[in-house]
Amino acid sequence: MLHTDYTFAELLLVARKRSGQAQKVIAQKAGIDPSYLASMEAGRKGAPSGHVLNALLAAIDASAEDRLKIYQAACAERVGREIELIFPATIRSDTLELLSTVARLSRWEIRALCQLAKTFENRPVEEAL
Repeated sequence: MLHTDYTFAELLLVARKRSGQAQKVIAQKAGIDPSYLASMEAGRKGAPSGHVLNALLAAIDASAEDRLKIYQAACAERVGREIELIFPATIRSDTLELLSTVARLSRWEIRALCQLAKTFENRPVEEAL
C-alpha cells in the first residue's frame, strides 16, 4: 500500500529540503507568499488547492514517488476537514481515521475495497462476521 503515516506538512517540508532550495525561492517559483509556504510546512495551514499544490511540486521538482505521497496526504487531509465540517461531534474518531486512510488508497486499492464491500452487501451481519 502506498499510503504514508506522515502528514502533508511533513512530506512537503522533506521534499522541499531535499530539493536544496529555500522556502523563499520555492514560494516565488510557485507564485505564493513565502509565509504561506512556511505555514503549510509547519502544519498551521492545510493542504492548498490543486493548482497551488501542482505549482509547489513543480517548483520543488518533486519525484513521482514524492508527488504521489504528497497528493495522497493532501487528499486525506482535505477529506478529514470536510468530514469534520459535516459531522462535527457525531462521528467517532476511529471512523474519521478510517475515512482518512481510505482517501490515501490508490485507485486499484479502492476498487478492490469496493468489490470486497459488495460481497458482504446482501449478507446478514452474522454471516459477515
